[in-house]
Amino acid sequence: MVKYDKSDLWILGDSFTESNSDGNYWTDILIKQFNGENRYLNAGPGRDIQTTMDLFYKNIHNISDTSLVLIFLPTVARLRYPKKKEYFNEFLEAGWHKELNDNTPHNFKELFLHWPYEDYPNGNTKSELDFPFDSIDLNKFDGTLITYDYQNEKEKLSEVDETISRMDFARLLNTNEATLQNWNDIFYSLKRAFPFKVVFFSWTDEYDIESVLTKKAITNLIGYWHTQDDEYKDSNGSEGIQSDEHFSLKMHKVFAELIMDMNKTYFK
Repeated sequence: MVKYDKSDLWILGDSFTESNSDGNYWTDILIKQFNGENRYLNAGPGRDIQTTMDLFYKNIHNISDTSLVLIFLPTVARLRYPKKKEYFNEFLEAGWHKELNDNTPHNFKELFLHWPYEDYPNGNTKSELDFPFDSIDLNKFDGTLITYDYQNEKEKLSEVDETISRMDFARLLNTNEATLQNWNDIFYSLKRAFPFKVVFFSWTDEYDIESVLTKKAITNLIGYWHTQDDEYKDSNGSEGIQSDEHFSLKMHKVFAELIMDMNKTYFK
């Protein structure tokens, strides 16, 4: 078996892609076990799909032909809002990893703020937004529209007499069959466009399993899906985090093993 010892590892995504100072998240395990030269990790809590993919697009010219690129996709419902220019900044995740490269070519400039929660725009970071988003209340909107459950892509939209927020209205524009089909077509093309290998994952079941390893697909391959909340319940509260839907340590380990098994030439 040929080992790609001159390749690079790129990992991009939202909070499901973060690393841990204890070195026991799936990203930590892959970074340590990768047998190539350079390792790049960029994770942003609440990051939307467009920003995630933009980070990939802007770095295509930096990715070597034998590289492995892992992209963890969020829900399409998330939004992004533009920062003021003075708040543009480079961001490289996990300074505690001596294996990570922060002095070789990459473009990880953060141009947008992201939030999946309704009350987040009222936080301190709202002042970093460009005009007019720094001056308006994003939680208010006048008018009669339709409500929906953007975390449940199977539920049909229904018309109601209800006032929704500007944020919910924007999410409504993101959560539809046209948007999903557009992204699925893009993923299908990207997986076949480059000499390097691109693998898409998601913690949702919104995407086409032909191009993306969705939550259901990952669950089928591993045999289960285990979260911090599951760990909290299993241990009667002594471990894990209540109501946290991110990976448990158990899930981090088996997910890392799954990726390494699927991409043996890249890992020790």
